[in-house]
Amino acid sequence: MGTQKLATTIDEQIKKLRERYMDISDEKKAKENLLDIGYYRLGFYWFPFEKSYPRKSNRTHKFTPVRDKVLLRIVLIA
Repeated sequence: MGTQKLATTIDEQIKKLRERYMDISDEKKAKENLLDIGYYRLGFYWFPFEKSYPRKSNRTHKFTPVRDKVLLRIVLIA
C-alpha cells in the first residue's frame, strides 16, 4: 500500500497557492470556490498558468508571478 496523505484545510490550500505566486485578493470567494469545486478540480483550470506549462511531467506547480495575475484571479473568483 502507498503512503496516505493527510487532507489539507482550505486555509492551508490558500497558503500553498499564495506561496506559489497565485494572487488571491478575495479570500472569502477563494474559500467558497475551493469548498464548492475543490483544489484538484480547479487545478485543471490553472494548469495553463503554471511556469512549467505545457510540460505535464516534472511540473513545478508554481505560477508566473506577474504576467497571468489577472487571469488567475478570474479562475478563483469567477
